[in-house]
Amino acid sequence: MKILIKQVKIIDPSQNFDFIGDILINNNIFIETKPSIQNIDSNTKIIDGENFIATPGFVDIHSHLREPGFENKETIETGSQAAIKGGFTTLCSMPNTEPIQDDPDIIKKNLTIKNSSNIDIHPIAAVSKKQKGEQIVDMKSLKTAGAVLFSDDGNPVQNNDIMLEALKNSKELEIRISNHCENLDISSNGVMHEGHLSWKLGLTGISTKEETTMLKRDLELAKQTKGKLHIAHVSCAESVQLIKKAKKAGIDVTAEVSPHHLVLDEEIILGNNRINQSLNEFAYNTFAKVYPPIRGREDRIALVEGLKTNIIDCIATDHAPHEIESKQTTFNNASRGIAVFETALSSLFKLVFSNEISLYRIIEALTISPARVIGEKFKSYGTLSNGTSADLVLINSDHEWVVNSDKFLSKGKKFQNLFGKIKKVNKHFLLDPFRYYS
Repeated sequence: MKILIKQVKIIDPSQNFDFIGDILINNNIFIETKPSIQNIDSNTKIIDGENFIATPGFVDIHSHLREPGFENKETIETGSQAAIKGGFTTLCSMPNTEPIQDDPDIIKKNLTIKNSSNIDIHPIAAVSKKQKGEQIVDMKSLKTAGAVLFSDDGNPVQNNDIMLEALKNSKELEIRISNHCENLDISSNGVMHEGHLSWKLGLTGISTKEETTMLKRDLELAKQTKGKLHIAHVSCAESVQLIKKAKKAGIDVTAEVSPHHLVLDEEIILGNNRINQSLNEFAYNTFAKVYPPIRGREDRIALVEGLKTNIIDCIATDHAPHEIESKQTTFNNASRGIAVFETALSSLFKLVFSNEISLYRIIEALTISPARVIGEKFKSYGTLSNGTSADLVLINSDHEWVVNSDKFLSKGKKFQNLFGKIKKVNKHFLLDPFRYYS
């Protein structure tokens, strides 16, 4: 099918595009993008793009699809449906499944699992066997099998020697190591950001030092090895400064930030602060319990500035859904994680409305920037370039909606509405085969 989208606002940072024009697609391949396309044959389906914004399909390099092993939380099918509804056409799935993605045969098997949404899913392999941090995996064979990153996400690579060897291999194999920055030597086993609010609530806090001391070690090892380092879910102001300094020093480091760390601060923990009689205690907002924790206002502002100035390279969802039973409990016992795919873009528009960051930079951080973190394997992703697969998001610039988790396609349902009424949601979405999603 030929499709022509007429007079749509086109934002494609991979080509420095930001103009109103036409997009021609044939057999699910981008053919042409320019201010006006004429002489179209009668078999072409024409879509009026007025009041829409066209961008490349979003690329998420940090998500938890839970399958195999934890299908009660999410499956590849439900995760894919949620992702496509949110505009994500490419996902990278973390290895903390069961079995853990630490073996080439597991990687190959997972690559054969299909989804009805037809989106691309790429596996991230573990750094260490069983993610125990004791023995490094065979990185070369895992990359050959299809791994696009290496991470023990959920568990930090605490052993210096393992991380050193992984970074040495990363340079040779030209693939990044993404570490979960949590220093277990000083870990408090906390449940929220350490500060005045945690003290007031009587909840054990998580210091920013747990993140920054591990980050300092990783940056030093990357410097020594000239390895390729990626920093997952940056959460605090000091980390932004450490990454800025490292980049200036020529260290090969990239970084990501999640939507919820960009738009929320620690006070989301309070929720409605109502009494839950069955638990006989304050029912704080367990749906906002994540790791790293949502931090203070100053940290949030620093993260936005870091993204705005390219110190932080990209946005990654860290989509980590849980079954409702894992969240409807005490704050101390609640699982860490949040379903993000379906609210990511809309929540990020809050930053655009408040003039904290441009829409162009948000789109860049969701498309070509994460593709560049992966490198050569993703050179045709996050772009509207002629000849590439027609992964396209059409964003309705006027649509307003209220988050209702009952309508989530993810299994991470019943999540409290953290964002309220949101304007500018991706209303329609185009992918092979041609479909609309509302």
